[in-house]
Amino acid sequence: MKKVFSYLAIILTLVISSMFILNEIYSYSFRNGIVRNKRQELLLHKNDKFDILFLGSSRTESHVVDSVFENITNLKVINAGMERSTLHDSYAVFYSLLKNNNKLSECWIQLDYTHNITKHSANMFAEIVPFLNDETLESHAIEIGQISSVRVPFTLFMKNDKPIGFREFFLKVINKKSEQDFSLQFKPLLGCGTGLKGKWPKSMESNIAMNKILKLAKEYGIRVHFYTSPNCPKAENRDDFGFSLKENYRFKNYYDIFDDSLDYFYDCGHLNNKGALAFTKLLAEDFLRNKTCFSTQ
Repeated sequence: MKKVFSYLAIILTLVISSMFILNEIYSYSFRNGIVRNKRQELLLHKNDKFDILFLGSSRTESHVVDSVFENITNLKVINAGMERSTLHDSYAVFYSLLKNNNKLSECWIQLDYTHNITKHSANMFAEIVPFLNDETLESHAIEIGQISSVRVPFTLFMKNDKPIGFREFFLKVINKKSEQDFSLQFKPLLGCGTGLKGKWPKSMESNIAMNKILKLAKEYGIRVHFYTSPNCPKAENRDDFGFSLKENYRFKNYYDIFDDSLDYFYDCGHLNNKGALAFTKLLAEDFLRNKTCFSTQ
């Protein structure tokens, strides 16, 4: 019987040791290997200098044409919008860019229903797992209940096997470049939606990620601007949510500017390429005319 327990103890020790080792190897490879998607690029982007960082979901990524904005304003822009991105994702991106010695003057945040989401998106959290050696990112994930303060090594990699599992680990090890476009730029949506309808929350809820973004911005002397993107006129609760936003933020409202131009919409919540070009032109020109309309200060 003692031999059985002895063997079990040895096996258990080997398993636990292996999990610690694998956790370190995987984490190191994702922090130092070749970049294979936009989320990784944003977490690893270093030593750059730009004027405006656009943060938000796909309603930023596919609504702000960075090249058009740059041509009108003569400012260097990075579009860090990502599909399904939440404010917690934006906080992680903002924090990582600043930690990695990127210099920026302004941060523009697109306000929408994602304000009410209380955690990282699944895809972004998976990409953050290798960076949980950073105390700030780890403590934030614990605070919002996305991880526990006590956890078994390597289990988060196993739970997020598709984005950061063995296949991605192996492709990083062999420096296999991705066919994805992970440039920090506008991503167009092509086509025109029909039967445009949607639904928004009735009111805005508080979000600790926004407070942390504003705190970081103040610490680094970065001006923050808020704005809303166009949304189709048949979006339920659109006006109610907009009113709730006005009670909490000073922002430039573009919800209804294309209510008579439905050919500008890819679907109810997103502009197509034609709409994005028109919106970006308006956004840039409005900013040049009256910058204070956008500012939190």
